[in-house]
Amino acid sequence: MVIDKDDIRWLPVGALVTSALLFVLACFMDGWVFHHVPAANVYGNDFGRFLRIAGFLPTWFMGALALVMYDRNRTPAVPYGAWHRGIMLAVAPILGGLLAETLKLLIRRERPSLHSGVYVFRGFLDHPWSTRNLGLPSSHAAVAFAGAAMLSYLFPRTAPVWLLWALGCAVTRVMSQAHFTSDVVLAAIAGVLVARTLVVALARRNRFQPTL
Repeated sequence: MVIDKDDIRWLPVGALVTSALLFVLACFMDGWVFHHVPAANVYGNDFGRFLRIAGFLPTWFMGALALVMYDRNRTPAVPYGAWHRGIMLAVAPILGGLLAETLKLLIRRERPSLHSGVYVFRGFLDHPWSTRNLGLPSSHAAVAFAGAAMLSYLFPRTAPVWLLWALGCAVTRVMSQAHFTSDVVLAAIAGVLVARTLVVALARRNRFQPTL
């Protein structure tokens, strides 16, 4: 399947409106979720740790390396070279994480566990270049959703698997009280936006083709 570059938009208006509504709804839910859905030991078992590593950059680097090794030996050859899809899978989570860290520095809302679930914003003169203890958005969730969205674009039939893994990562970040619900919702939006932007930019240059 070849994507027609003339049919691609950067982001549909409906998606933007839906994303904004989801974030607002999540903000209203933050306090209740923090106090009623805690699981401090969520990472005390293998399944919890499995979900968390979806937000760990080296996880996606390993997947990217495996994809490059696979594409090198495909017959017929993969369009645009063996490195193309692997690079896309590596770059998307990197950009997702960088966007999350940048937004943290701009929004400056601290983690919920520091203030018993109350919103507290750090002043711009207080450690201006450090994201330590800042929570909005979640970097783990942004990385997870950027990687999952990219794999979903590359291999559309496998999308439910990757998106559920990213969602699981986001849920554990909330259950551990490291983040508000709105932290992970904004992170998911940011991660998907990064992956879509990368795909659209490449498709408009005729350098993207998904696998059926």
